[in-house]
Amino acid sequence: MSDALSARLSPLSAKEQLKVNSVRLTVVILTKNEEQHIERCLSSVASFAHRCLVVDSGSTDKTVELAKAQPK
Repeated sequence: MSDALSARLSPLSAKEQLKVNSVRLTVVILTKNEEQHIERCLSSVASFAHRCLVVDSGSTDKTVELAKAQPK
């Protein structure tokens, strides 16, 4: 294995890990009539997203209500 590849596969140093842990990620979800999927979608990003923005494009189902009902 080359040194460059080995370096990329090695665990992060404590300093690098601190940088990774301080990253803040905003997730943007574009929706239209996704009531069957929106709760699962929001749940799937909740553990790592600092903020989640749902941009709805005129849903006529319960997408907006379900998204608003999710814990912040």
